[in-house]
Amino acid sequence: MTTPPRPSHHRILGPDNLQKDRVAADAPSTLEKGTVLSRSAVAALAVIVMLAACGEAEPTTTSAAPETTTTAAPTALTSQEVFSTVSPALAFVEVDLGSGSGVLFDESHLVTNAHVVWPHDEARVVFPNGTEIEAAPVTHFDEIADLAIIDLGGVVGLPPPVVFGDPGGMAVGTELFLIGYPGEVEKYPQPTLTRGILSRVRTIEALGLEYLQTDAVIAGGQSGGALVTNNGEVIGISGLGSEGFGLATAADDVLERLGDMLAGDDVDGIPRRTYPADPADLTFNETVQHFSDERTWIVDLEEGDEIVVEATSDGDVALALIAADAYVEAEADEGETGSEALTFEALFDGPYFLTLGSFDTRPIEVAIESNLPMRRLVDPDDGAVVTAGDTVSGYADYPGDIDYYLIDLAAGDTIDVLVSAVLMDPMIIIDLPDNPLESLAQDVDSGGGLFGTDARLTFTAETDDTYLLVIVDEFYGPGGYVLKIDG
Repeated sequence: MTTPPRPSHHRILGPDNLQKDRVAADAPSTLEKGTVLSRSAVAALAVIVMLAACGEAEPTTTSAAPETTTTAAPTALTSQEVFSTVSPALAFVEVDLGSGSGVLFDESHLVTNAHVVWPHDEARVVFPNGTEIEAAPVTHFDEIADLAIIDLGGVVGLPPPVVFGDPGGMAVGTELFLIGYPGEVEKYPQPTLTRGILSRVRTIEALGLEYLQTDAVIAGGQSGGALVTNNGEVIGISGLGSEGFGLATAADDVLERLGDMLAGDDVDGIPRRTYPADPADLTFNETVQHFSDERTWIVDLEEGDEIVVEATSDGDVALALIAADAYVEAEADEGETGSEALTFEALFDGPYFLTLGSFDTRPIEVAIESNLPMRRLVDPDDGAVVTAGDTVSGYADYPGDIDYYLIDLAAGDTIDVLVSAVLMDPMIIIDLPDNPLESLAQDVDSGGGLFGTDARLTFTAETDDTYLLVIVDEFYGPGGYVLKIDG
């Protein structure tokens, strides 16, 4: 899905949000993340934790792996024939936050991108033949590969599922088509067809995923759509894009992960999140341990609601209110002690994320008071203990999330840290909780990856200590990541 245009004065959270001076970054626009209907429609931000919530609902069905054998399909179809063959199984997928596309991959399941349905556990689904499911359950999430399964079991009037092909060995220059629902504003839309070629194949070795690049670019809303050959076979699920090209996850990777999910396997290694429904409260007392120990609440606002939040402590803290589209709507960071007050009038319906950050190197007590109910979001990644040799799956629970891990190192120990992701641009920071100066080490884009945005650094400890290994979602998230520590 793509995010809506925002006023130029809005800023997005950046890596400096973690540093002692918190300098905001400009909003990037490289990843395609679906079409947002309007600011007033952006109403349900429970993702994440997505990304209901961002969590994965319990599977409602147990199914065999999707059929991976392809049936014989006519060769060299015309573009009209390709469209008429595949488009009936392409669904329009809509949640309060926006819309995207979905592909019927067997008789009762639809695959889409996880970010299309984030942060909900159900979605409205409409097929070209008029079949409509108002609240289809989203039963499975794969936050690493950005996939989600919508269960359509028992629905009458579904078209036949698509036929999948094998993209392996496909030559650059092969004619391809994208079919999906870009930029939709209609309640009962019809899919769109765009033609292009296979431009190249990209691989993320750290995640074990292959992507097909094509110049058949379609605007936001194509996420979750189908990349199709000229014989009518689906060879990829589209979801990402940059300037001038689109990317689709290769069908063989998609089918393997869909089959594992339906079989009940944990494909992404990320503990399922569910946004807290209760209890909501007006006051909270928190002990913030250090400058990476960010605290977060979910606030449900309707357009025109005014929220006033005050944080009182004897330390240096800051508040920020973050919208679903990753922009900082309001901030409070005036003094080094005393109270910080944030006031904001909601521009649209939906959950917002209120964050509390500290610039202190010591634990501080903070009293939070709000005029509207807030729900505390607990991040299971924060404070997790890791060691050299570990490979850990983590999750950026909201745009700009700061995850911190604890690692014990002896003087002279050297570790190599790699963070790889699809939906977020990770930053690595290694530091000590009581270090008042610049961080001991940090990296943003040295790890390669799909867009060259993976982070990697090598660090040698100078003292025996428990170090902070911090992962910052610079701007893309929320989304999953894989943290690998060699040493």
